[in-house]
Amino acid sequence: PWLKTMKADPRMLLFSNAYSCYVQTSPALTYALTAKDQYNDRPLENEVSILDMAEAAGFDTVWLSNHVKFDGFGTPVAVIASEANTQIWINSHAGGMSDTNYYDMELLKYLDKIKWSDKMLVVVHIMGSHEPYGSRYPSDFGKPFATTKSDTYDNSVLYSDYVLQNLVDCFNKIPNFKGLVYFSDHGEGINYGLDHDPVTFKFDM
Repeated sequence: PWLKTMKADPRMLLFSNAYSCYVQTSPALTYALTAKDQYNDRPLENEVSILDMAEAAGFDTVWLSNHVKFDGFGTPVAVIASEANTQIWINSHAGGMSDTNYYDMELLKYLDKIKWSDKMLVVVHIMGSHEPYGSRYPSDFGKPFATTKSDTYDNSVLYSDYVLQNLVDCFNKIPNFKGLVYFSDHGEGINYGLDHDPVTFKFDM
């Protein structure tokens, strides 16, 4: 509902036909945040990241995450994040990338802990609608009787919309705030009864 109201805001640019680089988090984010992509075979460790570029341009960089820092899949993303001047990881789990201590709204509390300067790049990495969907929002949020996988997915999307609304409200209070880019690392095959898996690829993913 918030995104729907923002579509009419002249400050909003909505890309309705955007595609991810991959169907899983680690490759999708490494391709999105570095010069490495699905069209080249250059080693990731040699590629410049968006954090490298921002810092070279004199920006302070912050990585604020609700994801697991160390697991079997997300290490390349953690390596990119480790380049940030300030890193805040609120998820203390290790190993299981879908495990969380908190819902994404918890991240907003940590914005107050950031030392703000005139030139900053802040990355906020939310869990969003990652499986299991029913674990991504409080039990009293959204449709109260969400029993199917599709219902819980819809609730998780609704909660992400709520998180983004509050995130934008927070950033709008920061002096010299210029803009926010939001994108999903990948989609789901929810309408096909599929998870995000390259073996069963659908373009929804």
